[in-house]
Amino acid sequence: MRRFFVERAAIHGDEALLDIGESRHLAKVLRLVKGDAVELFDGEGMVYDGLILETGGRARVRILSRRHRETATRPLVMVQAMLYGGKMDELLQRYTELGVDTLMPIWTDRCQGSFDVVKETERQTRQRRVIEAACKQSGRTQPLRLARPQSFADFLDDYSEAQPGWRRLMFWEEEESTSLRDISFSGTGAIVALIGPAGGWTPEEAAMAQARGFHTVRLAGHILRAETAGLAVASLCQFFLANI
Repeated sequence: MRRFFVERAAIHGDEALLDIGESRHLAKVLRLVKGDAVELFDGEGMVYDGLILETGGRARVRILSRRHRETATRPLVMVQAMLYGGKMDELLQRYTELGVDTLMPIWTDRCQGSFDVVKETERQTRQRRVIEAACKQSGRTQPLRLARPQSFADFLDDYSEAQPGWRRLMFWEEEESTSLRDISFSGTGAIVALIGPAGGWTPEEAAMAQARGFHTVRLAGHILRAETAGLAVASLCQFFLANI
C-alpha cells in the first residue's frame, strides 16, 4: 500500500512533509525510495498524487496533482458499549472500512471493569492511529469520527432532541415484538444505532432509550456477540441508507 496520511498544515505549495510514523513506514517497512510514486490523503477529503523527494528523517513528497473525493453518504452513527481485550480496535478498523460516519463509545451498567473517562480519552490517541491505518487500507479519504467516551445517561442527554429524517434504534435481544424488518426506512436521512455490551442492555436502560425516542428492535436468529452484532448492524444500516 503506497498510501499515506498527511496533515493539511504539513503541505506547503507543491510539497508535503510526512510525520515521523508515516515516514518510517514509507522507508523502513515499504522500502520506498526517491522517485517512487505515492498517494496522500489529508483526512478532509483531499487526495494527492506525488513523487518521493526525500526519505531520510521526515519524508518529503512532491505533489503532482490533487483532487477532492466526495463522500456523499447518509450518516451512520454507531453507539457502541465499550469492549476490552482489543475488540474495540478491531471494531474501529471494520467500522472504518464499512463507511461508518461516527463511533460513540459509551459506558453502560453491564460493561466490564470501571469507567475512567481520562484513561478512555487517552486510549483514543492510539485508536485514532488505528483509524488512520484503516483509511489507508480501505481507500477512505475522511476518517471515522471518534467521539469522546461518555456514560449512557450523558449520551441520551445529548440525543434527546428529535432530528427530522434520523432513525434511532436500540438493538436489544430481549425485544419480543419488533424486529429490524418491521422498521420503515423510507425517507431516512441518517441512523443512530445502539449496540450493548457483552452482558446486554438492562431493562432500565431500554426504558430510558425508549423514553428518548429510540425504537428497541431485535435481530432475527441467534443472539450475537457484541462485536459481531455491531458489524452486522452496521452492514444492514448502510444497506438501508443506500450507502453500499
